[in-house]
Amino acid sequence: MAKRRCRWCGELGHNVRSCPKRKERVEELENSENPHDRKLAERHKQRFDSQTSRRCSYCRAPGHTIRTCPDFKQMASDRTSSVLKLRRAMMQAMKHYSLGVGSLIESSVDEWSDANRSWINRKVVGLVTEIRWNQMGVGPSRGARVQWSGARLFVTDTHTGKEHTCQMPWEILEYVHNLLSANDSDQNRTFIAKENSRVRMITGAGISSSPENFLNDKEVLKWTEKKMKGNL
Repeated sequence: MAKRRCRWCGELGHNVRSCPKRKERVEELENSENPHDRKLAERHKQRFDSQTSRRCSYCRAPGHTIRTCPDFKQMASDRTSSVLKLRRAMMQAMKHYSLGVGSLIESSVDEWSDANRSWINRKVVGLVTEIRWNQMGVGPSRGARVQWSGARLFVTDTHTGKEHTCQMPWEILEYVHNLLSANDSDQNRTFIAKENSRVRMITGAGISSSPENFLNDKEVLKWTEKKMKGNL
């Protein structure tokens, strides 16, 4: 782990609150005959020495940091439960449709046409080459629901060989939507009609194995907290 660097003196191993050089400077200002120096020393003490000067980056309340914030811990716990529900539903849907590496899907791709001088949309048949497991559950950090449709696939166009990313097929998302709606009365989500979907299943190839800690409570909590902090 990298050592912390003091914002006052620039040395490693301590922060500005415990910096001996800063404290020495504040003492000099306090003992000065100049009223302006003594006032400056008081401001320094209020800013760096008072516990109330700390302000949580999550709830914005003074007196603590995000590490000890009760609101953050509660939100992380709630969101972890939602992420686990989503991931279990997604695994169930993928198993039902045999979606995995090697599956064939149809997706819509936007491409620039030099001839038309505009973007055109074309449907391609693609081979699933990778599943982005770490995107299952990504969402905003405050209040909003976990993004159950956030998972992505890496797909190779069977005609051109080009690789692109796309959303999970409509059939998977519909299955997950129905599972979550049936198990949670608060999951009142609008769902895209099949004819408006940009990605659909063609053939399955057997479900791919998920990462080892994909459904581990403690690891998912760590993952959720990391994602939440990244979205602050």
